[in-house]
Amino acid sequence: MSSLYEAIPCSDFILLLMHSEVLIMKLKITPSSLAIVIALLLTLVSIELFIFNEKKQIELQNKKENLALEQCVSKAINNEINNMVVSLKTFNSLFKLKNYNPDNFEFLAKEIITENNTISELQFAPQGIIKMTYPHSKVNSAIGHDLNRLKKRQQLVS
Repeated sequence: MSSLYEAIPCSDFILLLMHSEVLIMKLKITPSSLAIVIALLLTLVSIELFIFNEKKQIELQNKKENLALEQCVSKAINNEINNMVVSLKTFNSLFKLKNYNPDNFEFLAKEIITENNTISELQFAPQGIIKMTYPHSKVNSAIGHDLNRLKKRQQLVS
């Protein structure tokens, strides 16, 4: 039984061929059946395109939502940074006044930290040497630290 010809006798093979030809003839493709097959194929293609389009629309909507969220977070971060910069510039301007009393440092620092939760600590460092910090920390205190010690930082301190 190595091939089909050996398994089927010759007369049976001819009958089988004739039978398959009859089946093919019975399945004649008429114009209406061709139209139905084409309509089914077009329907399947249109359904597939619809599903593909819906997936793309969902992906696009998700990208828009993610972009809106990123912009919102970015705006919030920018606002926090701007608030912190304004607070620190105001604080710096007060210290540069000639008649500023350093004893008011704690009161002003407390006010700024209360108003702006992004600032966790303030330091009073005339001539680059830290004299006071708020809030006070006994552990790892920065009091006495010379900010001018590094030449790169010296320009920023003054």
